[in-house]
Amino acid sequence: MNQTLGGKIRELRLARNMTQSELGRNLVTASMISQIEADKANPSNKLLARLAERLGVPLHFFREDIQTKEEKSNRLKYARILMEAKNYQAAAELLQELVQTTPSGPPLFAVQSDLATCLVKIGSIDEAIKLNEKLIHDACGQNDFVSAVKLYCSLGLIEFERNNWMLADFYWSKAVTLCTKHIPRETALLLEALLLHGKVQNQLYNFADAYNTLLKAEKLLQGTNHVQKRADFYALMCQTQRGLHNYPKAVEFAQKAITAYDALGLSDRTAEMKIQLTEILDENGNPAEALHMLQACLEEGDEAWLERISSIHTLTAKILFRLGRFDESKTHCLKAIALADPDELTVIEAQSTLTKIALENGHYSEAITCCEELISLCEQRNELTELAEAFSLLSDIYKKQGNLISAAETFLRMQKTVEYNLREKVLVP
Repeated sequence: MNQTLGGKIRELRLARNMTQSELGRNLVTASMISQIEADKANPSNKLLARLAERLGVPLHFFREDIQTKEEKSNRLKYARILMEAKNYQAAAELLQELVQTTPSGPPLFAVQSDLATCLVKIGSIDEAIKLNEKLIHDACGQNDFVSAVKLYCSLGLIEFERNNWMLADFYWSKAVTLCTKHIPRETALLLEALLLHGKVQNQLYNFADAYNTLLKAEKLLQGTNHVQKRADFYALMCQTQRGLHNYPKAVEFAQKAITAYDALGLSDRTAEMKIQLTEILDENGNPAEALHMLQACLEEGDEAWLERISSIHTLTAKILFRLGRFDESKTHCLKAIALADPDELTVIEAQSTLTKIALENGHYSEAITCCEELISLCEQRNELTELAEAFSLLSDIYKKQGNLISAAETFLRMQKTVEYNLREKVLVP
């Protein structure tokens, strides 16, 4: 006899010449009996007792199956407790054991979904992606489009965090399309997918597309109480309007986002939006107002601002440099570098401004030294765009110095270095 619970029920039913409808009458549908027999659904203990009665066997006939089911349920609950405690390695090991012993269907899908989450957390990204793609295939095969959309959203987040924005765009576009086509009434899920898609479209500088995407999200927000989502919408639309050079609208949405995040008590997001607002003000020809805001940020002194103090000094230095206030700018650059974490991009930005200050002052030797340090920082962090800009800046320094040979050599050096780093980034997993 088949040792699975579903197999036992099926053999007992056939031995008694019962149809699935007869077995499930007034209890569950024939379709559910079919799912149970295929081990794609687990009956409750109460339902199992009624089925055992109709099949002419005592409930303890299924004792081992009940114990196994309860044991797996308890182990899954424990795995989720481990996940809540952020002990993802232990949770992943337990879930991998459960995957080997859980029959296909909804129970296995739930276990694998949790496992995929743990794999991301412990850094097994490629394995997580492969598992998520399998789960999407399974979900679509069962017409479980809600799960498929959620999984597409998860895959997009994985790739977005890895700066693979084209792949994130692909996954989030899939999520929007699938949700719109098959489950349009799942408005909360569609809203989530649209906001994510707008986010990556902004990152790819596809601001016109992002604008259209966010307009769809705005329609879904109307008449709802999604306060957090509304705040996120304001922040994304601010970035979109800034990219479209519609600065008055960008300022308007930035202020709305700041108000919304502040009301929610999200100090980190409030701080991010205030810094973004200062950048917009500066770009729109209001450097004095931007500097005033940045100074106010420095004086606030709470944890959210302390975490961003290097960014504030870097942005202040860039504005002061454009205003020709080189000594003040240099002071802020040095503070930014001293206060930044080693891997912060602000170190590169501050070092770039330091180089430009030395160049503007005609201190060519100092500018060359600063620029070589800038190049080294870019190489260490594999920031290819900034690396190319640093080499270009070094070439300009040599040209202004009248050293055309070194300028030409720098250009060739840039080509070789950027090509090598690009090849390494593409080929090395």
